[in-house]
Amino acid sequence: MKPSEIIVIDNSSPRRPKTIVNKIQKKYQRSCSIRYLENPKNLGFAKAANQGAALSKGKYLLFINPDFFIDKSAIKIMTQFIKTKDNIGAIGGSVLEHKKRTAQRTVARNPSLLTLIIEFTSFKKIFALFGFKKVSGFWDYRIFDEGLRLPLAVDAVSGCFMLVKKSVFNQLGGFDENFFLYLEDLDFCIRLKQANFQNFYLPNATGEHISGASSILKPHHIDQKSWDKSKRYFVRKQFSFSGEILSCIFEIDNLLTNFKKRIEGKTYA
Repeated sequence: MKPSEIIVIDNSSPRRPKTIVNKIQKKYQRSCSIRYLENPKNLGFAKAANQGAALSKGKYLLFINPDFFIDKSAIKIMTQFIKTKDNIGAIGGSVLEHKKRTAQRTVARNPSLLTLIIEFTSFKKIFALFGFKKVSGFWDYRIFDEGLRLPLAVDAVSGCFMLVKKSVFNQLGGFDENFFLYLEDLDFCIRLKQANFQNFYLPNATGEHISGASSILKPHHIDQKSWDKSKRYFVRKQFSFSGEILSCIFEIDNLLTNFKKRIEGKTYA
């Protein structure tokens, strides 16, 4: 199944994909509507995704990262399933590491404060040293079951490969644009469940993702700064006063981590 429209939002990419998009437009203009929007600066994932959703004329929205390669059958599998129930929220598929074909952690559980203290700080590395890599309970490891074939109800799926009805997306106001990069998908999925929608993981809808490609041209700049900002905003939004305390813990952890990097000569400008 082919998409009826493709919308490319260029967040001021240094690679300037406009030329490539123009070639694709000429080749597929009769079978598929292709639109291209170039932002004057990088507005972040949430704003760019909302821009694309606003331009879309379709019934369904499929969000895909620029470093994602979707399998031919995935769109058909996802759109067929979303029609089976009225209360389906976001749908995610099996995201494999590009070329290696190993599954990535893209399905998360609704986190508790304790989960976030472990997962979003250096405690995660400490526990991993002692072999407790799954202690936080943040990731839903059921997706790594090779025998899994049926759709699985989950808390949250990754925005790098997410299908949702446009009407539902608009009902929730889209992605929260206070997130520049990271956690906007988790926040969106939590809001879907609060609105009585169900999110699903489809193991047979697959694609390949190049981890970190969105920030590889500026290593340790966009990714780390955005992660620090997003996780502090996320906990304040989800946990109010307790989140403020946790945000302070994140800041202390970040200061200690940067101090360690300076000592090791690994400080990033």
